[in-house]
Amino acid sequence: MSTGFEFKQLHWTLATFGLVMMMQGCLVDLDDDHHHHAVPIYDGHLVVDWTIERNDSPFECDDQGVSNIAIGVDSLNDGFSDEYQFDCRDFAAAIPLAPGDYSGEAVLLDDRGREVTTPVDLDVFSVYEGLDTVIPINFPYRSFL
Repeated sequence: MSTGFEFKQLHWTLATFGLVMMMQGCLVDLDDDHHHHAVPIYDGHLVVDWTIERNDSPFECDDQGVSNIAIGVDSLNDGFSDEYQFDCRDFAAAIPLAPGDYSGEAVLLDDRGREVTTPVDLDVFSVYEGLDTVIPINFPYRSFL
């Protein structure tokens, strides 16, 4: 039987294919207009951990008519600003951010993207290289519009 030989040949074929694919990825020139573009480096994460009336049951989202959470983040260092949306039922979200100081707020949204709560302030927070900055927030019933 030549099973060992066929396996070795298959192994080398796959290894060669993988090496060729890696080399192709390394040789792709994304700078077609000869301008250097800054590529953001995300060395840390903002982790927002939310509850509704101190409860993280998915039923709370359904009962309150909440579909998503919108988390707005503003950099205090370079003017970066963005909004991220996540499913309400997740009750936690990680946002990759470059190290620096930020402020932000979060609001719950219905299935049409309308705000159903008043915003919750995330205050000023810092993101550090290689670390998660965890901010727990709560949407009490009285915050619903």
